[in-house]
Amino acid sequence: MRRYWLLAAWAVTQTAWAAPAIDAGSLLQQIERDQRAPVLPAEDSGIAPQQAPDSRSEQDQAIRFTVHRITLLNVSVFSEDILLKMLSDILEQSISLAELKARTQRITDYYHAHGYPAAYAFLPEQTIGEDGNVEIRVLEGYLGELHLNNTSRLKEVAAKKRLPKMTAGDVLEQTPLERSTLLLNDIPGVMAQTAFNPGKDPGFTDVDITLTDRPILSAQLSADNQGNRYTGYGNRFMLHPEINNLTGYGEKLSANLLYGGFGMRYNQAQFQLPTYWTGQGRVGIEHSEIEYRLGREFAASGSQGATRTNALYANYPVIRSDAKNLTLEYRYQEKMVRDEVVSTGDTNQRGSFSHSYTANGDWRDRAVNLWSLSYTQGRLDFNSPQHRAMDAASAKTLGYFSKINWNYTRLQGIPGSERTSLLLTLNGQLDPGRNLDPSEKMVLGGAHGVRAYPSSEAMSDKALLATIELKHQLTPSTQASVFYDYGNGTQNTSPWPAVKSTNQTVIGGAGIGLRFRLGDSGYLFLQSAWRTLQTKPTSANDKPGGRYWVEVGWGF
Repeated sequence: MRRYWLLAAWAVTQTAWAAPAIDAGSLLQQIERDQRAPVLPAEDSGIAPQQAPDSRSEQDQAIRFTVHRITLLNVSVFSEDILLKMLSDILEQSISLAELKARTQRITDYYHAHGYPAAYAFLPEQTIGEDGNVEIRVLEGYLGELHLNNTSRLKEVAAKKRLPKMTAGDVLEQTPLERSTLLLNDIPGVMAQTAFNPGKDPGFTDVDITLTDRPILSAQLSADNQGNRYTGYGNRFMLHPEINNLTGYGEKLSANLLYGGFGMRYNQAQFQLPTYWTGQGRVGIEHSEIEYRLGREFAASGSQGATRTNALYANYPVIRSDAKNLTLEYRYQEKMVRDEVVSTGDTNQRGSFSHSYTANGDWRDRAVNLWSLSYTQGRLDFNSPQHRAMDAASAKTLGYFSKINWNYTRLQGIPGSERTSLLLTLNGQLDPGRNLDPSEKMVLGGAHGVRAYPSSEAMSDKALLATIELKHQLTPSTQASVFYDYGNGTQNTSPWPAVKSTNQTVIGGAGIGLRFRLGDSGYLFLQSAWRTLQTKPTSANDKPGGRYWVEVGWGF
């Protein structure tokens, strides 16, 4: 009889929107979602094109002539026809020498725009006769010497693996220099700067790459109210320490430590280092643990649980540049989830393994665009025959599963205003074709979702989350914003007859925010949001006056 009572309880609690679905899997999803919040690209390579020597004089305006023909000298990278078309508007025209020099700058700009930072066009000394023939010489810019000035802890062998594959005499291209500089800057604890200097011969440029140290030890301390009210009033305290490049091989050891009140602990440790064979990709290992205990209305039940995850991953930057980036990553993960109800003596322990394949990147046009696409395939199993039977009679999550997650973020300036920008964020999880364990579902509510709803709201197999936010810089250290969030989720891909509650939820909310920069490395983030749709929250008590989010942090 007890078995059938547990079976009925399982069938209801696995799907009902009306009861808070708080377990180890949902808590893990919330924390991992918060850590995956989009991050804008770091600073660019700092490589700027060289400027041509200024040869203008006051007499240039007085010298005039008619141009009948243009001859380009020393052009090898581009077709002469392409470059001559840029100057076609001056043929058979009477122009001044100053105007001709200005037109010549078009060729220099074209080279720079196409990744040749040391190239420039100029008018060599010449006599323009009655035939109107004008000669324009192009110095396409050749590499003289490549110098590595390493004053950092990074070992030479590790640094040289990321240097551009260029030899003296090559035309100086920006693409490999950008990639090299950015990859060196990506190494934890290292800062790279690239500079151009005149070479020994005319038309040749020396490249100096200088490496200096960033701090070995850094940390971020923060606190917020983004947790779950049933595991500690919603308040969380977090410490994120990092040890960077301690041995000189570009490795990084980091941790995330989270305390969520009386019933929530989360610890994560991660170690990564560059791949030896290329020095450009990275490999890493990761371990995390969650322990939770429900309080408040659920304290009498003795509900508690834990998760353990172990992961291996490897990534490689296929494209690394100022204008666009593309990184591919493979991740293997093993996960153990345990939920226990002491009052009934029931313990549900299940484990899974998964393979994830992710592509993510960014590009810049008139805005900054970030995107990611991930495919995950894995298998879930229960430790006891009893819970296998419960699952078979309800959610049917046992066995192989797959899911696709995607994200797109765009931050764009508003024309006519240097201090106002518009942020658009879209996140989704496509229909997986079968029901997922809570640890694989997508969360719609919370400070990184629909902010008018609590953090564990609307756990969904299939979901869409959208945000539009208008930001305005009030002062150099203060930013205000107004936003609207929308979420649409399907709790279970395949509902079963025992569940009478709705399987679809649509939530939305509008709000305002203020972000303050505190000193050089601190911040305070305040947000308030109100529901705009009739859907009431089910994972926590409703708050008619709105929901408030506070986050404060300090780096050191």
